[in-house]
Amino acid sequence: MILTLRQIIEAKGALERLSRRELPAKVSYRVSKALDKIDSILKVYNRKVFEYLKENGKAREDGSHYIPKEEKEKIAAFTEFHDALLDEPEELRVFKIQISMFPDDFTIPPGDLLDMDFLFEDAAIDGEWVKIEDPESGSNQV
Repeated sequence: MILTLRQIIEAKGALERLSRRELPAKVSYRVSKALDKIDSILKVYNRKVFEYLKENGKAREDGSHYIPKEEKEKIAAFTEFHDALLDEPEELRVFKIQISMFPDDFTIPPGDLLDMDFLFEDAAIDGEWVKIEDPESGSNQV
């Protein structure tokens, strides 16, 4: 599936919280594999940010780089670069997790579900078409 880097970064925190909970083995496996793939993508992202700051910023004693707050033009350029980077599409190949794989009493906060929406599928909902009957004509529409 194709996601933006922004979506991947948002999903990582939710996946990490999910990975710290007791889960059925199949779910744990899929969550851990998704995290591994996300980490690989984020290594490339971090390297791009580091290279940009190294080229356009100043070095600290610890080897990290920064753009001084007085250099407004460079900060604006970095913000533009970073926003474009976050909107880049990335392919994330993961196995989807059926909602039915979780115990009935398992809870996940709605915000986390939204962040990880690409990872879940609900066969009962995804596989059904909703029929809407037109009261005037009596015909069904899908």
